[in-house]
Amino acid sequence: RISSKSFPKWVLAFCAVDLVTAGYAFLPFASAREIYPPAPTFDFLRKDPEPKRVAPVGVTWGASFELVYGLDSATGYTVVLRQFSRLMAPLGVSGGITSLSAEKIVQSPGRLLDLANVKYLAATSWNTSAQTMASRPDRFRRVFEDGPVQVFENLSVLPRAFLVPA
Repeated sequence: RISSKSFPKWVLAFCAVDLVTAGYAFLPFASAREIYPPAPTFDFLRKDPEPKRVAPVGVTWGASFELVYGLDSATGYTVVLRQFSRLMAPLGVSGGITSLSAEKIVQSPGRLLDLANVKYLAATSWNTSAQTMASRPDRFRRVFEDGPVQVFENLSVLPRAFLVPA
């Protein structure tokens, strides 16, 4: 009874409805706010309206935690790719570790962080990373503190995209 021209349309519509409704009773429909607890550090970082990247220093938080809270990561995902690892090696990314080294950041004469649009760096007082970052107030300014977590603003960050004349 269905014409050969309309049959593919009916099949496509049936499949679409089936896919949309199949998981309704089986998959939970919850937003990230309902699953992940409020975190003052991530709440502070989300308040900045301009696009920027954030990075943990000295393993302040686990791999990709910032992505869960809607922030752009400077260190990538849980799996560190070889090319990315080579690029970020001067700042301490190596061997699958997605956290930067405060000592290497402070000692680095280059502007890799600035070029990567890393505006905020989160360090912790559980190790020497917060103290090391605070030792360079000309480059990094402490803008937030919540217990052992301290957030530093990179004062020389560059925009995410910019034109170079030559």
